[in-house]
Amino acid sequence: MCAAQRPEARTRGTVRQTTPRRWAHLLVLVEEGAVAFCHYENPRFYAPAKPRWMAAPLLGAIVRHAEKNDVALTFLLGRERPPRNLERLMDRVAHIKIVPQELCADYPGSIVVLD
Repeated sequence: MCAAQRPEARTRGTVRQTTPRRWAHLLVLVEEGAVAFCHYENPRFYAPAKPRWMAAPLLGAIVRHAEKNDVALTFLLGRERPPRNLERLMDRVAHIKIVPQELCADYPGSIVVLD
């Protein structure tokens, strides 16, 4: 049903334009080795190679979108702390972090994934 067909969208014979909210919450994998709150196997989590971080311009765009559209963010982190420039971007917006046990001391109040 489109917005114009909904009864609450009709006002005295005219149709009020409504813009549907697309997302209320986004999960953002800051590093490709990150694992979600329901632990599953991610071979990149255990890889000895250096982590591959999300590009700062992309993370900045996500943060700006969240600020502008009142979208809640949850950042999923891998086994290592993100670079300082990414942490500064994340700190610009209210968020939750989901971290592996290795990082729980670095991020008090975060959700910890136990292996």
